[in-house]
Amino acid sequence: MLVLMFEAGGCRYALPTRDLAEVVPWVDVQPVAHAPEWVAGFFSYRGALTPVLDLGRMANGTPCRCRYHSRLVLVNVGKRLVGLRAENVTTAQLTDDAPREEAGGWGPLLLDERGVFRLIQLERLLSAEALAALFPA
Repeated sequence: MLVLMFEAGGCRYALPTRDLAEVVPWVDVQPVAHAPEWVAGFFSYRGALTPVLDLGRMANGTPCRCRYHSRLVLVNVGKRLVGLRAENVTTAQLTDDAPREEAGGWGPLLLDERGVFRLIQLERLLSAEALAALFPA
């Protein structure tokens, strides 16, 4: 499977490209009062109000920093887009479907030549609680 590799909160992650809509440059977002700290804010993407989550804050409370290789990774959630702030978004690579170690969190752990990384499963990252915070009824 082809995955996009990146970092957040000092940890390595991968996202299957089937979940990926687009990778865009880091942009300033409009913060939202009383939102959870991991909701960075909202921005206008192609005329649609799009929420942005800070993966570093979600992982361990450390916000992602705006650096040269920091990006917004846009993912499809139903018919909507959600932006994920991430750092060191530089590589797409193939992974095999080898046995995985489940250790809770957002998805299984995998191993490559650089070490351990977590394969993000969107349904685990974007829980019903997270979606309710982003898209209130």
